[in-house]
Amino acid sequence: MVGPAALGVLGYLPEEVIGLPASSFYFDPQARANIVTAVKKHGKVQNFPARLKHKDGHIVDVEITSSAIYSEDKQFLGMEGLFRDVSEQVVIKEKLHRLATIDELTGILNRRAFLEKANHLIKHLRRQPEYSLLAVIDLDKFKPINDRYGHLSGDRVLKVFVSLFKETLRETDVFGRLGGDEFAIIFRKCTMTEGLEILERIQEKMQKISIRLSDNEVSISASIGLTELHEEDLPFSLALARADRALYQAKQNGGAHVAMLLS
Repeated sequence: MVGPAALGVLGYLPEEVIGLPASSFYFDPQARANIVTAVKKHGKVQNFPARLKHKDGHIVDVEITSSAIYSEDKQFLGMEGLFRDVSEQVVIKEKLHRLATIDELTGILNRRAFLEKANHLIKHLRRQPEYSLLAVIDLDKFKPINDRYGHLSGDRVLKVFVSLFKETLRETDVFGRLGGDEFAIIFRKCTMTEGLEILERIQEKMQKISIRLSDNEVSISASIGLTELHEEDLPFSLALARADRALYQAKQNGGAHVAMLLS
């Protein structure tokens, strides 16, 4: 049985829920089963997070507090309790998390979040070794573009630049902005040959596009330093320094180039 307050939150009239199982209100029916299991085990749950379905289809985030109902001979009969709509708090929490981890301009990880993931990966490599690579990328001749066309145009170039990478990278790759026009990628479970192939595809895409700024067509290119990640790369600054040395070599070679440094 669903109470009037709960019906109001979910947008139903009393007659619309007659005969409906409680699991039908859950976004994930397994969540209902998890709550039942917890109540059977502990006798009650408090502030148990769940996602319910509103009548119009949108998700309602709630916290459920519920207690077990037993028969006189201690047989489990069901549950009674209430839930609290925490959708607004969840939205605020997600916004704060995004502000803390996502670069506002490009929509990829910011420096802090990228380095956090990177250090976590190195610790993972110590437990379970795998081929992984680090690429540090610097947009060639970005400062003259910014100086000539202004920061708004520079921001537009950065967005196009990032989109070229995002459409080519794999879901397992970690992409972040280190600051300004410097970016980094961690290629998970990726050999040097595979990493080079991905970066070369991106370089080829960059060669084929131009961005119209004012009355001019501006081309973009990038210098890239690529290195292997090792379980000894803690702190992660060790790997970054190695990739930066490779990046310097790429720039010395005239830019629009990938340079490798293995150790």
